[in-house]
Order: sequence, then C-alpha cells, then structure tokens
Amino acid sequence: MMIDRYLIVDTTFLDAAYRLDLLHHLPQLYSHVFLPVTVEQEFLSKENIDRDRRYAYLTEQYESWTWLKKCNSFSNEMIDLLSAEKSIHRGEAEVIAQTRQLGMDAYPPSSLFALIDERRGRTVAARMGIELTGTLRILASLHFFGLLEYDSSVDYLLTAGHRYSKQVRESAFATVQGEILVGNLNPSD
Repeated sequence: MMIDRYLIVDTTFLDAAYRLDLLHHLPQLYSHVFLPVTVEQEFLSKENIDRDRRYAYLTEQYESWTWLKKCNSFSNEMIDLLSAEKSIHRGEAEVIAQTRQLGMDAYPPSSLFALIDERRGRTVAARMGIELTGTLRILASLHFFGLLEYDSSVDYLLTAGHRYSKQVRESAFATVQGEILVGNLNPSD
C-alpha cells in the first residue's frame, strides 16, 4: 500500500466505484479516502432508482474499511464562494474546500489529491494549487496493478451514462503508463 496519499472524491467517481465495485482496491493507491457529505448525498439522491442498493453498498463500505472516511470540516464561506460559480456543483465545491481544509489542518497539501472529473471544477482547483486526479487515472492505475481491465471498465461506464472523450480516455491511460515508466507509480509495491 502506498502511504501518505489522501484522496477526496467527487460524485462521478463514487458512482463509478459503485458500478465497478472498486472501492476496496483504493488502498493500493491511497492511505485514506474521504467522502464529503454532499458527495454522499448526491450519490444517494432520490433520482437514483437504485438508491436503497447504493445506501446498502455505502454502509457496507464504511463498516468494512477504516481508511474510508466521511468528511465535513470545511469553511461554509469557501463553499458559498465556489458554489457561486454556476458550472461547479455543490459536491465539487465540497471536494475543493475539503482538500484545502485538510491541507491546512492535517496533511501536507502535496499528499492530498482532489478527484474531480468536470473541467470547470478541475480548472478552479488547479488555480488554487490543489493536486488533481480523475476517475480515468484511477482506473488506469488499477489496470496496471492488475486489478481491472481499463478499456472494458471505461466502456461499462460509458454505457451507464458517464461521458469521456476518446482523447481523454487515451490521455489518462498514457499519463499513468508514463508515471510507471519513470517510477512514480509502482504496481509491485
């Protein structure tokens, strides 16, 4: 397990992790995974016809894994400021705010990664100096660890309504492959 790397996830990733049943693989990449309150609420929203199953899944994950944690220690003023940007959803705003707060309170900012897939949220987080990752990079990493097959996993998410361009899919895979080649990610750890 890689230590001293912490991940704060958005709703898009949580949905992908649920659909692919991959939360239990995250300790291969991160020592702790944080779910902001609004991300959990969005994941469990009434709009999801499988809400009861999602609730049972998430409850089981919290009970099974001490490295999976709820988080809600952020500044409401920061949330309000980020939410004023119309193209940033409340869950993404909480991921950004939580990452900033954890960086000030508990962890070195360089060890914190915000998992945001939407372009505008990524742009705002990057401007704030937040380290970023995305769902596809996580999938590519798990592929190189031999824990899933990248192309079929991405195809499954596409059929479930996730949207990733061919260029983004290829770029995420190539980026992770490059990290492995230079030794920044080691599947044999």
